[in-house]
Amino acid sequence: MSNAPADEDFAAVYMRTKQRLGVLYHEGEFRYPHNGPWPERSFDYPYGQAPEVLNIPADEQKDWDLHVGQYYKDNALGSLHTGLSPFGIQAAEFAAACMARNGLRAYDDIDDGQFAELLCEGLYSKFLEPLTDADRDQFAVDIIDTDHYAYYKSDYRCMRVVKDTWPGEYAAPSIALVRRPKDESRRYDWEAVAIALSHKGDDGDYVPVRKAPIFRPKDPNWWLARYYVLQGAIHRINLIDHVKVHFPSDAVNAITKTVLPRWHLVYKFLLPHFRLTLPVNYAVLEGQRSLINRDTWYPWSPFAAKGSEVRRLLPFAWAGAAFYDMDDTDSFPPFRFSLSPDTMPDPDDPAHATRPTYIGLGLSRYGAFQRDYYEPVLALAKQVVAQLPPPPADPAAHDDLAWLEIQHWAAECAKFMPGFPDWRAICDSETLARVLAYLVWNAAVVHTSDHATLHRMMDQRPVPFVLRTPPPKDPDTPVRTEVGKVLPAGVGTALNHLLERLEGDTGPVEAFAEWLEREKDGVVKSHSLVELAGPADLTYAKMADLLFYLPHNTTLLYDCDYGFQADDSAMVPEGQHRPLLGAARKQALAAAIDAFKRDLDAVDASHQEAINRFGFPKLRPDPGLDPASAEYRRQAQQQCMGAGIQY
Repeated sequence: MSNAPADEDFAAVYMRTKQRLGVLYHEGEFRYPHNGPWPERSFDYPYGQAPEVLNIPADEQKDWDLHVGQYYKDNALGSLHTGLSPFGIQAAEFAAACMARNGLRAYDDIDDGQFAELLCEGLYSKFLEPLTDADRDQFAVDIIDTDHYAYYKSDYRCMRVVKDTWPGEYAAPSIALVRRPKDESRRYDWEAVAIALSHKGDDGDYVPVRKAPIFRPKDPNWWLARYYVLQGAIHRINLIDHVKVHFPSDAVNAITKTVLPRWHLVYKFLLPHFRLTLPVNYAVLEGQRSLINRDTWYPWSPFAAKGSEVRRLLPFAWAGAAFYDMDDTDSFPPFRFSLSPDTMPDPDDPAHATRPTYIGLGLSRYGAFQRDYYEPVLALAKQVVAQLPPPPADPAAHDDLAWLEIQHWAAECAKFMPGFPDWRAICDSETLARVLAYLVWNAAVVHTSDHATLHRMMDQRPVPFVLRTPPPKDPDTPVRTEVGKVLPAGVGTALNHLLERLEGDTGPVEAFAEWLEREKDGVVKSHSLVELAGPADLTYAKMADLLFYLPHNTTLLYDCDYGFQADDSAMVPEGQHRPLLGAARKQALAAAIDAFKRDLDAVDASHQEAINRFGFPKLRPDPGLDPASAEYRRQAQQQCMGAGIQY
């Protein structure tokens, strides 16, 4: 055992061990021996947002320009070479079809079953969580028959910070109460029960959601309350929960490429899953043409407020609701690294306790899909770690260079990633395997699934970024506006006169009047005529979808090249020894990858129904397609499980 104190700084351990081993590195052993990428505090919210990587290496920027930047240009402009229509034209066609189908409402109508499915089965099921005492008090009259039903919430109180919306647009914080049968055979038979929906009071600020009116399915304004919940959901996924997928791992990405030698097994395993991510995330947070650019608006920015305003949501993803001194913070805990998709560190005792995630609770098909893909990734990670020597019994006193560099890597990552195992804790094979598996699973499976599912929603379900009718202030007074205020003046006047003259007529005009939900004193809008969005709003949303949400993979999870078989001997300086992979370990890794592919195929086969129904990504292009064909390339790019965060 070592005589070193338990709290000894790792730098001393590292220097002492390297000197004892006589290790002298050559710059050729590292990808970035000088001026490598490194995390730093964010500009907007230095302690509220994940550290950013701002020094993007030239080779990675060039890779982005070729595979991502060119994709944007091809889709923005269209070309004879690609055969693409400009994305602006495609977006305008989408908007025109929506307006023709839905009239002034713009968004497709949804029934309660579709609403519950949106919240509880696909992408938005990430937000599901058990009720707190405050929830049970607020929805006391709605929580009934608890012997047969389990109740959960979907929380959008984060929208309280989006106050300065664009002129003529509205937003509101909300909480949706949902339930499902306790009967396991009906575990996905979700129902929407109630919505607590805020609105702005006389002081110009939102009424606290805990004091807001509650809307129920039989209430006249239930239909509009649902759209406000969906608006909260699309803003939350873009600026909070999907943000957790993208940005926290940037620190690990940069440190991996800067600290670990290129021959190191951990470097090799992570590198294919970290490709393109640093320039992608830089473009999102700091790019001049980002859809959340702080000050400049672009037509592919679909949000309810300017960039600097909607960026106020970002701290919920890192510092959590406590950043804004919210009293009830369970839905938005501070970010901490997790060793399992089933659990997360308990915010009340993160070092010793966990609580289940929506995946661990088994709440949705989306969660089951992602969870099933985790198992093959974990199995491969364990096989990779098995090719290392056994971890040192004493992390502060050993002679294993491979583990010393893993400790170096972990020590630096832990500085920027809360909950990441430190240089002592990482010296455990199971812990290291779970760290690697979570990083790979998050980058490949979670990221691609989020994008594929959101793109399917954009095509098939209402995604109301913009709402141009204010949130209702009570459940019972129908939201209606005179037809003359939204139709050309002559048309509105003619309709009013016609309906007044034919009062009582039982013919077609009577049916038309009933459709308009006219009142005794005049014609008013029906739900179909309540103006929720305009053609431009739909066009901008579809532009964002075609540019950013539609997957555009460069490489796939299924056929990652880890470089395990490479001959790295040329990296090693003369007279130095490095723990390079030998023939036996290379053979073991090749067998592990073959098993990994078989396991992935089995998961893909078991989820075909959900893939077809919800738009979850499939594993790889259809069998029998020529890899050189345009259809193979299209499927690989847009429909399959990518290797990492590449867009």
